[in-house]
Order: sequence, then structure tokens, then C-alpha cells
Amino acid sequence: MEWLNYWSERAKAYKNRNPESREILQYYLTQIKPDSLIEVGCGPGFLFPLYKNVPAVTAVDWVPLMVYKAKQKCETENLNVDVRQHDIAESAPDGYWQLALTRHCLMHIPPSRIEQAVKNIAKICGETLIFEWWLDYTPIKDTGHCFLHDYEKLFTNRGFHLHNRFDCPADVRQTLFWFKK
Repeated sequence: MEWLNYWSERAKAYKNRNPESREILQYYLTQIKPDSLIEVGCGPGFLFPLYKNVPAVTAVDWVPLMVYKAKQKCETENLNVDVRQHDIAESAPDGYWQLALTRHCLMHIPPSRIEQAVKNIAKICGETLIFEWWLDYTPIKDTGHCFLHDYEKLFTNRGFHLHNRFDCPADVRQTLFWFKK
């Protein structure tokens, strides 16, 4: 499968970037104070330290090497995150969480699979933080693996309403959408 090969190769040298986005996410997590959280598309676990005040945290990624790295991070940094291999565009993971969070995940799901991914997210949570590049930006180097989706339409079609939206400065080129049911 071409997609799995691409992400398996990327996983070997995935870098921790965009500290600004982690600060923004931390602010929103402080506001929400979730009792439970699932991170969809966790990669190697870069965001896990942000979840230290969340009692129950699960993280999923569909790439085996990303899952392995995320589990290693939990072990070496003594982080309490239940890491699972799962493809959100195939099915909803077992469980229900107060908050589902994505960062640079949904933008990598092709248009033919995004509606099913959002449908699966809608099954497992009451609110979401969706932090993605959005309609007005495609990074040139990742063009073949980045897709622009209308998150407001996708999530409102699944019973959510937009509670808050934060547009990052132009140099960050991301939008955070806080949806609630």
C-alpha cells in the first residue's frame, strides 16, 4: 500500500516541530479540562506531555513504526497513555472519550476517506479539537500527501457545532476548530 509505505518511511525521521501549536493546544486543554481524551494520528507521541492533567488518555495511529515510537516515548518518559494501532478511516476505535484531538492528521487523509474518518471520530467523542492546515494552504513539499478539507462542513454534518475557532498567524498556517455536540 503506497500510503503505508510513505508514512513508514516518514516515521523513521519524523521531527518535532511547531512549538507554537503545542502552546495553543495547551491553552485549549486548560479551558476544556477533559476527563478523557483520544489523540487521533498521534505519530511518535510529540503531544503526550500536554496530557499530564488528563486522567484517561488514549492515542491511535495507523503506522506501526509510529505506534512503536509512541509506546517507547511513554516508557522512557513515564507517560500514562494507552497507545493503539488503528486506522480512523477504517473504523471507530473501541471506547468513548470526552475529547478527540487531531493535529496534522486529518489533512493527510485523502478526500475519498475523510468523511468516513470524521464519522468514526463523531462516534467516539462529545467534542473535538481539530488542529489542521485548512482550505487555504498546501505545503509544496507534501503536496501529494496533504489534502484540504472543509472541517466545518464535515463536522457539522455529523452533529457537531463550531464552539470556537482560532486562526494562527500566517507563519503557522493552521486553524484550530473546537467542535461540540
